[in-house]
Amino acid sequence: MILTSGDRRRLLLRGLTQSLPDIFPLLYTLLERHFGAAMSEAGRQQLDIAKQHAATVTATLNAVNAYAEWAPLSDLSKYGIIHGYDFPSFPMRRLV
Repeated sequence: MILTSGDRRRLLLRGLTQSLPDIFPLLYTLLERHFGAAMSEAGRQQLDIAKQHAATVTATLNAVNAYAEWAPLSDLSKYGIIHGYDFPSFPMRRLV
């Protein structure tokens, strides 16, 4: 059986959708852990370490944004991703 481009996209999307229960909790945990660590290290004036954590937060938010383009909104909410955006203002400019 030869798969068309549309068939391959549907298979990929189905696989990614089935992975959401593993991926979204991981992304939320990364946001929570590294955001807190960045804030803590910035408060201790450990800016180099804070920048590393801030880079992880940025990369995680980029991944969340990529998923948000196609993942069901209910999944974003179900796994806490939407609530992750409730974190207080993150001083990214100071750290980057």
